[in-house]
Amino acid sequence: MERDESTAPEADVTLAERLGAEGEGIAVGRAYSLHPAICYAWVAHRLAFWAAACAAFGLLYFYRDGFAASPGVSVLLSTPVPLLVIACHLLQPLLAYRYVSYELREHDFVVRRGVLNRRTVAIPLARIQQVDSRSGPLGRLLGHAEIVIHTAGTRVARTVLDGVPVRRAEVLRNRLSKLGNVHAGE
Repeated sequence: MERDESTAPEADVTLAERLGAEGEGIAVGRAYSLHPAICYAWVAHRLAFWAAACAAFGLLYFYRDGFAASPGVSVLLSTPVPLLVIACHLLQPLLAYRYVSYELREHDFVVRRGVLNRRTVAIPLARIQQVDSRSGPLGRLLGHAEIVIHTAGTRVARTVLDGVPVRRAEVLRNRLSKLGNVHAGE
């Protein structure tokens, strides 16, 4: 049986050439950082957590008999430790933002993250089964989305990348879905 050369994929065609104009906004081999507004979303989530924690602590403090007289609580409240913990917890997203990047390479998609404990996840394009993008109300307001990459693996079967600019998230979702199908057929 003769093979039609006009429809056969060429082995030496690079990913950048395959993407062509459709890959606009996603350069192969270039590392991208997150949308800067993701910091506001992360800090808002943490502020909500600490507001709820302080409200619960306040209820216990004011409504429980003898709670305020406890020496442990008095020492804890008189030191700057709680404020320092809260400040560090609120400032951590600003550091985390600087240490998250993602990159589409020839045969895989790489996500790097971590301030103290650095982690790099390389997802082979052939193992990508499904790519979702979603954006909540705060994300839409701030202009960023979340990408969820489902793979054919058991250890890291799902990778979440939050804070991708909305337009790039749409392009990336479509590119990864298409490239996952192309590489799976090879």
